[in-house]
Amino acid sequence: GRGELEMNLNFPNCLAVDAEGKPVLDSADYRSHGTHAYRRNREPWCPPEFPYRIPTVNLEVRYEVDALESVLGGDVIKNVDNWFLSTGDNSGSSAHGDFISGWPEEMWVGIIANCGDGKGDGCPTHQWYYPSRGRDAVLKKNTQLLL
Repeated sequence: GRGELEMNLNFPNCLAVDAEGKPVLDSADYRSHGTHAYRRNREPWCPPEFPYRIPTVNLEVRYEVDALESVLGGDVIKNVDNWFLSTGDNSGSSAHGDFISGWPEEMWVGIIANCGDGKGDGCPTHQWYYPSRGRDAVLKKNTQLLL
């Protein structure tokens, strides 16, 4: 193995709308106003109750387990009963992530216009997180493409 523990968080990408057709941005339980798109004919599809499609955001977190093993010992690391989130949960079901955009609104408009097919084919943003390709050069080039 790679010696890593991986957690993937997939944020909802379909929102409910109010009587005026505007997206509902919050709810009492912080969840019921949004859901995940389904695949229909290989395309993302929002159910009728959540017709407002927003960009898909996925957060992937990797914990380097091998590095911890050298500090805590294999008997501790390899026993899954020792793995807990800060909430005390050892099932992983209470994992949490927040997304706060720091990108300019013009960039989001460009991303949505150029990457809205749901596949990411040819979408310049899919190159941003590959350091081996020269992240700064790729980011600068793709920012210009999207603005």
